[in-house]
This record gives sequence, C-alpha cells and structure tokens, in this order.
Amino acid sequence: AGGYVGCNLVAMLAAQGYKVRGTVRSKKDETKVAALRKVCPNIELFEADLLSDEGWKEAIEGCEFVHHVASPFPLAPPKREEDLVKPAVEGTTRVLKIAIECKSVKKVILTSSFAAVGSGHPDAPTEKVFNEDDWSNIEKCDPYPKSKTLAEKAAWECLEKQPADRGMELTTINPVLVLGPMKSKAPCTSAEIISRLMMRQLPACPKLSFAIVDVRDVCTAHIKAMNEPSSSGKRILVFNKNMWMVDVAKILAEKYNPQGYSVPTGNLPYFMLYLVSFFDKGVRSILSRVGKESYLTSARSKEILKMEYTDIQSTILDMAESMIELGVIPDKRRKK
Repeated sequence: AGGYVGCNLVAMLAAQGYKVRGTVRSKKDETKVAALRKVCPNIELFEADLLSDEGWKEAIEGCEFVHHVASPFPLAPPKREEDLVKPAVEGTTRVLKIAIECKSVKKVILTSSFAAVGSGHPDAPTEKVFNEDDWSNIEKCDPYPKSKTLAEKAAWECLEKQPADRGMELTTINPVLVLGPMKSKAPCTSAEIISRLMMRQLPACPKLSFAIVDVRDVCTAHIKAMNEPSSSGKRILVFNKNMWMVDVAKILAEKYNPQGYSVPTGNLPYFMLYLVSFFDKGVRSILSRVGKESYLTSARSKEILKMEYTDIQSTILDMAESMIELGVIPDKRRKK
C-alpha cells in the first residue's frame, strides 16, 4: 500500500468512505507508514512480503475487495532477471490464492501494465495499435515486461483453477507510464523522468516518446472496476496520450524556469545519448526506444469504466509540484 500507486489509491478509497486495510513490508518504514496514515488515519496496516505467506491471510480475511498493486519497477534492468520475475509472479500468485481461500473476497483488481501487452514485438508494424487482446512476447522481452506478463498470466490461471462454486472475480488494470502527484517520499521510478528534467541531469531531451496516464486515473479505474460487474474477467488498458520527452520538458520549463529551475528543452542527439549510456545504466536501457512510439487504445476503459482522463498538463505539473513539496526535488523557489 505504501508505493506510488498504492498510496494514491488508499487516499482515494478513504476519501470515498471505504474502510481500508493495507500491507507494508515493515511497519517500521516511517516514510511509507506516515504517508499512509496521513491520507487514511484509520487504515489497518499489516506486515506482509510478496515472497512469504506470512501476514497475507490476516490482511485479506474479511475484505470484500482486494487491490493488488505491488510489483517492483526498476529504472534499469536488474543484474538477475529473477530479482524482478520471482517477486512479481510469486507475489501475485500468493495474493490470488489467498483471496480465493478467503470467502469474503468478491473480486481482485490487479495492477498489471501495458508492459504485459505491447512488449517483445520488434517485427510489429510501426502503425500497430495495441489492445487488450495482445500479450507481450516473453521470449523477446526485457526483465520488467516479462515479469508483468508472467505475473498477470499467473493471476488469470489462479482464477481459472478456483473451485467451481467459489465465483471470485478478477479485473486487471493495465496502465502505461504513470505520472501525477506523489503522496510519499518513498522511491518511485515513475518520478525519474520529471526529476531528471527538473534537476537538469541531462543537457537536452532524448527523442523518447512516453505513453502517459495520471496516477489518479489509474486509481479511479481500480475503484470503478471494483464496482462495475461488466469489468469482471477483463483486462483494461488505461492511457491518456503519447508525449515526446521534449514536450513534457516544455510544460515544466514554462512554469518552473522563471522560478529558478533550468529544465532543458533542446533535443539531445543520439550519439550524445549513446556516450552517456556508457556511464548510466538507466540511459543504456532506453537506447532501443529512441525515436519510436507505441500506439494503443483506451476505448475499453471509456466504454466499460466510463473513464475521462485528466488533462496531461495537470498530470505533469502536479507531479513536479508534489515532488518539490515532499523534498524529492530541491525547492529552488525559496532561493530567489
């Protein structure tokens, strides 16, 4: 519950009057626990780890709905693929199996990813529009999309194997890159793009395209799926629009450069990015994406969940503002 999406979801559920339980690896993690208590003072917290059975039954027993949002998301590929795949698959399987055992649970809503839909297709036509019928090809995937694909498939397999008289339901929410306000200082890989631009960690913008959705829209989709029977048994892509990195930078620069920041708005030539990649694993991991766009449809989310997406400018600026307020980015406004 203490992660980027999790903390936002807890806040939204609490604001709508739901009684909320959440899991954290350790209640001694003050960064996550304090943030959760701030957005939901009455939250019931349980200690649980994706790689252990301990704590999950106690956390889930008695709940009507389970939102499973935890999965590791690295900035750069890990040294060992298993470091991502094992917790993602084992954790998802563990939560689904225990939810099936707990008769109180009517439905699980799982945060999967577009990474489980549109990855590992190097030969796909450039104009291909991905939808929920597509699955990533794990034979040609990096570790992160592989972990998300295998974890989501494991969830659907668990559902199929439940006792015939059980009838628990599942919906997966498959977001693209999630941006928008942070509720906690807890490390958040999604924030790296905004952080690198605001702190000018690159001299200019690589020609990178991002399919973006607001974290508040991801949480809204989770809650709508919880309450919408026709979403059961479905994967639902949540996506607002594609943006080039330079266009994200221009939105930030317009507001924050007059306040003392120096957000780069030029284009970074590929050869410079290539040189930087020798020293920065995060940069190395995105070289193959330079100049490429992914196309997908959010039609199902609008049809079934009646989604209306947040203005993309608000998504970007609200994230930057929250990062400044939380101290994730230095507040240069005070130095004027």
